[in-house]
Amino acid sequence: MKIGIDVGGTNTDIVLIDDQNQIAYMKKIQTSFSVEESILLGIQLLLQELKILPEQISEVSIGTTHALNALLSGEGLLPTGLIRIASNRPRLSLAAGIPKRLQEAFIVGGALISGGFECDGRTLAPFSEDELLLAVDQLLMKNAKGIALVSTFGSLYPEHEIRAEEIIKKYYGSSLFLTKSHIFGGIGFVDRENAALINTALFSPITVGFTKLEEALSKLKIAPRSIFLV
Repeated sequence: MKIGIDVGGTNTDIVLIDDQNQIAYMKKIQTSFSVEESILLGIQLLLQELKILPEQISEVSIGTTHALNALLSGEGLLPTGLIRIASNRPRLSLAAGIPKRLQEAFIVGGALISGGFECDGRTLAPFSEDELLLAVDQLLMKNAKGIALVSTFGSLYPEHEIRAEEIIKKYYGSSLFLTKSHIFGGIGFVDRENAALINTALFSPITVGFTKLEEALSKLKIAPRSIFLV
């Protein structure tokens, strides 16, 4: 059996899907101050009312507003740096389109290094490992905990973003959270850059939120491996 939970600002909805993929139970409760408390209460009510053992639950999918709340408040976001791999030197301000208030909440700086592609796949310039390492060091000095990697036409030709990630992991291990813009698709440079920056910034609140949810569900003896945050 599977449990689906949607935590809203006012109400939390709980649904049980049985082994035949049919809705077997639905309940709505008021959302408390703590998202984790609302989820825990909802599952407890479901288990008690239907007399179901925690071991019978194979999966828990949870929709929360962790990410939205973090963006709205600007709190708890991961300090993020930007590395543009773009020898064409695009005349775009850093994080164009992201509100200044939000930029100030998580963006620590940016750097431009050699590389990137033309739309037909030709390289704008050779990728520079030395420039990359210097850029990372400069962002670390500004307290960056995560880096967004954005290459010109990276959605079509992601090689330089992938290479940059490999080099950073080689020299810095897992100390930095990295986002490659090409995984979001789309040719537009600004949209990919903003998506990569926001994804990086949300690593912290999502990780904290997921950890808390795991802890809450483990109290009910529901295996953490069955939990999905959506």
